[in-house]
Amino acid sequence: MKKAAVSILTYFCFISSSFAQVNVFGSLDLAYDFPDKLLTDHLARKITLGLWFSNDPKTYVAYIGGWFKGFKFQAYNPNFTQAFKNDVKLNYIPVAAFGSKDSVVGASMYNIANDKSGYFLWGHYGLHLHTGAVFTASKLKPSIDFYIGGSEYVFYSGLVNETDPLWGYDWISMGTSFYEVKLGVNVLYVNNFYDFPGSLNLNIGYKRVNYGDISFNGVPLSRYTANNLADKYKSGGKLTLSLCYSMWRID
Repeated sequence: MKKAAVSILTYFCFISSSFAQVNVFGSLDLAYDFPDKLLTDHLARKITLGLWFSNDPKTYVAYIGGWFKGFKFQAYNPNFTQAFKNDVKLNYIPVAAFGSKDSVVGASMYNIANDKSGYFLWGHYGLHLHTGAVFTASKLKPSIDFYIGGSEYVFYSGLVNETDPLWGYDWISMGTSFYEVKLGVNVLYVNNFYDFPGSLNLNIGYKRVNYGDISFNGVPLSRYTANNLADKYKSGGKLTLSLCYSMWRID
């Protein structure tokens, strides 16, 4: 992921001599993420702040930016897929050290796999780097966007809450990394919106998520399950569908 980020920055530095205009860029992307092997479908949003660039004929607007997203609740949270829950139930091995961090994480996962009340994915936070372009000379103003980043999925656990002195909080989290490519077409072009025109684009994308060893607070899935389940679910690809409003101004 670091190499990809460096490559993006190097590319923009290399072509910067052709840019005639540079200004502040902002975008809001509201997406529906289809399910993959580990997580069900859910809603996601990305905010980007950065810079945009345009060439002298003003035939395109290219941009680069990023954002750190603090913890947020979601109106439509993901859940673990039924296939994953079934595998956890079939392969669960209780950790002998009852009350330890490993046993609490394992029991929490077993409880969510059995749909026990008080166990659910609660939201997520993360960061991303975003680059892309809108081709303004075309009537449809097609766009291409690339995101790379990471997210922490927060898992509320009643058992963690009961053993609060061990944790100091009532949730655990799982770190992931991802990249996403989106292609879009314009559905609304704003010529003058407080002197910051932009475009609303409808996008279809492909998102690849790396879940690693499916580790919550440093406790991997393999610690309390058999048959190397993490190898089966460690990464997954999914389609995304989104609306993205991008704000930029060409004088």
